Amino acid sequence: MPGNIAAPTPTLVMPQQLCTAFSESRNYEQLRNEYHDGTPQASQLAQASRRTWKLSRRLIASQLATLRTFWENVGGGLKPFLFYNPYEGSPVGSNYDAAGVNPTGRYVAAFRNNWMQTTGLSRTDASQLELVQLDDMDPAYAAVMGFGIHGAITTATVTVWTAFINTTGAPAIAHVWLNASDLVNTNTPYALRSDSSALTSPGTALRTLVVSCAILNPIGDVATGLASSIRIYDCYADVTYADATTGRLRPISTSMNTQGPPQFGAIADAANAIDADTDPPATYATLTRTDYDALDFYNSFQMFWN
Repeated sequence: MPGNIAAPTPTLVMPQQLCTAFSESRNYEQLRNEYHDGTPQASQLAQASRRTWKLSRRLIASQLATLRTFWENVGGGLKPFLFYNPYEGSPVGSNYDAAGVNPTGRYVAAFRNNWMQTTGLSRTDASQLELVQLDDMDPAYAAVMGFGIHGAITTATVTVWTAFINTTGAPAIAHVWLNASDLVNTNTPYALRSDSSALTSPGTALRTLVVSCAILNPIGDVATGLASSIRIYDCYADVTYADATTGRLRPISTSMNTQGPPQFGAIADAANAIDADTDPPATYATLTRTDYDALDFYNSFQMFWN
């Protein structure tokens, strides 16, 4: 999985013996219109083809029971699951991973159509069943929305480790936000410390959470060349799942929200802010600011779970 997020392993993976029972079709989804004179007009809805798979093999009793159990476990077409296309493995079928970690030939899919079966001599036909490809699984979505074995997140506490450095007398205020909520807001330099906040509605909140770090100045203060910095050592969420399992999830991406030139805030070693670290953490990203203007423009460093 991409990033360093410690998502629970999805178990909604179609059994390997069933993956080879489906045949693949691909088509480009279009909006299509035909004028009264027969002239067609079409626009493409996607740049890549969409895959569907139909059950093309008549099943023996044990295979039918496995398929029916899996179909019921995902609520028919209610829940997405992982499907491995065996023909993308070399040799065929070698890409299958019951844990759902191997990305080769792995697709997020859902059932379409109702269950209908016709049983003949030693075999059963359920050819109405179809799998439809969905968007790729985002690991943060999987972790937050309960796509894995542990269920949805029931509690989450976000922690940010920072240090505020100001040795030049800059009119600087260290600021850390969780979305619009203050976690740090001080003009007093400090050594390494951690600040935490519990999230309400943790599944939804963590999915949309943005942690921002910035160096502000009191409006009206103007200074040039007076450096101050925030070291961002670590950022993570300690979570509890529905089955009482605990875990630690880190952001999977970072960016700069830029309002002005680099003098209003520039980041170095950004990856160190979200890497797996020691406790207390030792590596850090550095957000540095040197210019302060009357209108208080600033550039902020942001961390995302989505």
